[in-house]
Amino acid sequence: MPEDSDSQKVRMSFSIQGSMPLSNRFMRDRPAAEEGPEQAWELAQQVVDHGAYLLDAINSVGAGRQIRDLVLAALLRRSLVIAEGVRQCLYHSLEEPAVVLLRALLEVELNMRLVTADETDRMARRLAAYHHLKAKRHVTEVLSDPEARGEDAEFQDFMKGAGRRQKEFFQSEAFDDVREELAAAQHWHGYANIREAFEAVDGGTDYLHLYDSFSPFVHSANLDFDFVDIVDGKPHMKPLPQRDPTPVQHYLQGCVLILIRIMRLFVEDKGAQDYDRGFTVKFETGEEHDISPLDALQQYAIAIWGSAEGWEVVNGETDGMVFG
Repeated sequence: MPEDSDSQKVRMSFSIQGSMPLSNRFMRDRPAAEEGPEQAWELAQQVVDHGAYLLDAINSVGAGRQIRDLVLAALLRRSLVIAEGVRQCLYHSLEEPAVVLLRALLEVELNMRLVTADETDRMARRLAAYHHLKAKRHVTEVLSDPEARGEDAEFQDFMKGAGRRQKEFFQSEAFDDVREELAAAQHWHGYANIREAFEAVDGGTDYLHLYDSFSPFVHSANLDFDFVDIVDGKPHMKPLPQRDPTPVQHYLQGCVLILIRIMRLFVEDKGAQDYDRGFTVKFETGEEHDISPLDALQQYAIAIWGSAEGWEVVNGETDGMVFG
């Protein structure tokens, strides 16, 4: 029957019969986690869950720090969601989407470093305002394109309302000192490109070794990765799930260490680096020191994966260290 008086659309019930050809090649009943060290998968989950604890426990908005603290909380939350996505992808042998998410996690860390390195809060305000600027521009582009705008008056009204709200946010007094330069900039951080932004916080190596290397997976510009060979005129493709534990563990290690770095930036910027020193590190000499949960998680990661080649390790002096 008709949906409403103004519509010519008709709803009809129907059924489809037939046999759908399927091929379950993702080995969903045998996740990659079965082939890696159990401690590594447990640690990855603990690191994400500790980050969720930090988001709840150390997340107040300080006097004179409103925008900065809100930006830091948003970045920490985003890093936890992405890191859990990496963990889940690797757990289920999905190496390629895990790499895409790892690149996103690196960019979250970059943003966190740019914000925390700036004592003036200017970077925090730029990042907070940039979304409103981009959203406002997006609405303008949609409404100015006849095909994208379409004929739906309700959709057009919705977009116009969204554009007005974003403009109001961008015109907020809090962004007075960054609005003009932000509108003229290509990127929120003001650098000419993302490589310069990485280099500004001593992340040039991360950009070259990781971020730029992962970019082809984001843009699907490395199709040779999918091929093994051509046999009898037929392409021989790589298996859909990647079962080699070496790259899986390498990316899991990277996810853990990057997330720990992000959490460390968060607690240090909020002056809470000593929030809980409930762990003790014991040396073979008998000497003992209290350490933070982040230090404990990091040292546990080094104990599992060794020297962490290819990943930066912060405070990684582990000679003689014993975990009990």
